[in-house]
Amino acid sequence: MIHQIIHIGFVRTLILKDAKNGIRVNCIAPNAETQLTATVFPQEIVFLLKSEYVHAGQDEFVDNQLVVTLLSLTKPIPQNQSEINDLNKSVKQKITARNQNATIDVETTRKHVFQLKNFSFTERDVILYAFGIGASRKDLPLVYELSPKFHTFPTFPVLAKFFCGVNYGEFLPKFNPMMLLHGEEFVQIHSPIPTSGNFVCTSQVVDIADKGKASAVTMRLSMKDQSGELVVSAKFLDTINKVIQSDHQLLLTGDYNPLHIDPVMAAMGNFDQPILHGLCTVGHVARHVVNGVANGDSTKLKSIKVRFTSPVYPGETIETSMWIDKTNPHVVIFTARVVERNVVVLSNALAEFSCKLSPSIQDKAKL
Repeated sequence: MIHQIIHIGFVRTLILKDAKNGIRVNCIAPNAETQLTATVFPQEIVFLLKSEYVHAGQDEFVDNQLVVTLLSLTKPIPQNQSEINDLNKSVKQKITARNQNATIDVETTRKHVFQLKNFSFTERDVILYAFGIGASRKDLPLVYELSPKFHTFPTFPVLAKFFCGVNYGEFLPKFNPMMLLHGEEFVQIHSPIPTSGNFVCTSQVVDIADKGKASAVTMRLSMKDQSGELVVSAKFLDTINKVIQSDHQLLLTGDYNPLHIDPVMAAMGNFDQPILHGLCTVGHVARHVVNGVANGDSTKLKSIKVRFTSPVYPGETIETSMWIDKTNPHVVIFTARVVERNVVVLSNALAEFSCKLSPSIQDKAKL
């Protein structure tokens, strides 16, 4: 593919050269879907970006557009090279101005009604998820469907986000999807989660906050059974920020983004190797907490809330520190860090149980 800088420079050269003849130069830079965008964009968008629609030699541009300003030719092109090379003058300023003018009616957005979506899963899905967050053959209630105590681990419903999530384009100004960063997660279990079933998911915008260089969007996803009973509700905070691919996870935990497994894709995100999704880390740490203060009985977990602070690489050791709340023995406060790098990966975290908590075992898991 022709490098975008060469493309832009070529167009600017034509502008300067032909301005004296009254010739206006326009450039259209279409975009084609890739292996990465095929797992990120909605299917209808992927269809519109078929590679057949893009002629060989075209390039994709930041923000999917090229803003061209007609420049007056006052000097020969060689002496006008600095003007040709000044990409920030027309492109960056116009894009920045457009973003500054973008506004969101938060109250109206909160009332926006999203399409109901179905979320179905089987015992196999439940078992694969358990393995994905570190369970082993020793954890029969989580990985063996014939176990008398077979049940779904409480954080399993976070997978619904990948299949029933909303299209932010319905209520946000245009932005680069790769600038989406998962900031926090809260899951509340209202009734026992079955090991299989068909459910209806509804989404709602809770709040949108302007963070200066970023916007924080808080969403709520509710999962109800066929009778309409609320089973699980999840609240998550996404921050549209700089380009950081930290919202990735193993295939077993629901997201098929190639960044989980493809070293080349990971390198494009400035990572030495594929990294875990924050929700995968949550699953591992939730098991640590259950084993550490609830004697391994995950059915007692009522809710869990975390803040993501750093990504985790496969093979690293996650160490979870827990403190039972002295004023409420049903609540535990915890943090998680990667031992090898001494980096905190989860903070501002707590979990609530339906039983009185007490220290049981120390659980340190190697991914």
